[in-house]
Amino acid sequence: MKIGFDGSALNLPITGIGRYTQQIIKEFDNIKRPKDEIIYFWGPNYRETDYIRDDIKTSKHTHRSGFRGKQSLWEQLILPSKLKKHDIDIYYSPRNKNIPYFNVNSKIIITMHDTLVFLYPIKNWSFKLRKWRWNKAAKIADKIITISKNSKKDLLNQFNFLKEDDIFVSYCGVSEKFKVKNINIKLIGKIKKKYNIDKNYLLTTGSTEPVKNIKMLFDVIEKGKKKYPETFNELELIITGPKWPGKNFPRNISQNIKFIGYVDDSDLPILFNGAELFLFPSLYEGFGLPPLEAMASETMVISTNTSSLPEVVGDAGIMLDPKNPQKWVEAINEYYNSDKKTRYIKKGLNRIEKFSWKKIAKDLYEIFDKEMGM
Repeated sequence: MKIGFDGSALNLPITGIGRYTQQIIKEFDNIKRPKDEIIYFWGPNYRETDYIRDDIKTSKHTHRSGFRGKQSLWEQLILPSKLKKHDIDIYYSPRNKNIPYFNVNSKIIITMHDTLVFLYPIKNWSFKLRKWRWNKAAKIADKIITISKNSKKDLLNQFNFLKEDDIFVSYCGVSEKFKVKNINIKLIGKIKKKYNIDKNYLLTTGSTEPVKNIKMLFDVIEKGKKKYPETFNELELIITGPKWPGKNFPRNISQNIKFIGYVDDSDLPILFNGAELFLFPSLYEGFGLPPLEAMASETMVISTNTSSLPEVVGDAGIMLDPKNPQKWVEAINEYYNSDKKTRYIKKGLNRIEKFSWKKIAKDLYEIFDKEMGM
């Protein structure tokens, strides 16, 4: 069996889909049968990032495109001929909709992580095109993988032409680097200095999109400083990920709130471990990997109770209404600097054992075999 694997997510800053791609490739290296061949397609504008060079044992059979242009053009104009040239049996993409639509003889399998583009649409000039591409991908794919039962439900609601058997659920896992045994906790002082963190801190990750609900935490910090100054005045809220651009940057927010941008991948586990609490205020997640990464790093999680997050967090964290900041104030005050955290940290360590990247890689391989009639 010859498998084509879309690794183009690793040309981008590593977020959820990038980490998903990264971990599956690493596990494929471990479970690949000798008779099978995997060819990695990195897409246009290829650059050898640390994630490819250091973290992934790439196949000697890899296609580095010299094409300079949009990913969508590369998929439709370049990729089909490459799949034929390499006689690919299965082409797999972990990027929701990034597949060729025409002149392809290969079986197509994709992971659709969520239906965020439809549930919380950003209705600009490109929305109709994005919607069309998602529909096209869902129709063309021979099999769709998704990462939670909630996402499967949303996909079936969104695409009424899909059937239950068209979608297979396989949960994400947790990278070993987030487990405390692999974290150099002695570096926390150095890392705090690197990112200008002066106090004990609460950590959150996410983009500036409204669905990530980061602005709710601004209200939490303000309310907390008024009601529990002895707690909140000695804490900083540290936000990783993209910063708000230009005029959209939040104004008049507390000095206790710091945006540190994207952090080096090697620093993230240390930041997780050093946090007093990990806060995840998202309104919607296809899976929600950061809470698991926090649990692995032995940091207690306070999350929302929406979408897939109850499947992920279970009883190993506190789950709250994402639109009730006062509840978050009370929870932070109750669990910060309290022995009560220990119980949830232990539950978190038990919880992460239910999620395995090796399992999802094996699930994918079994699906590949079934599609090929093996």
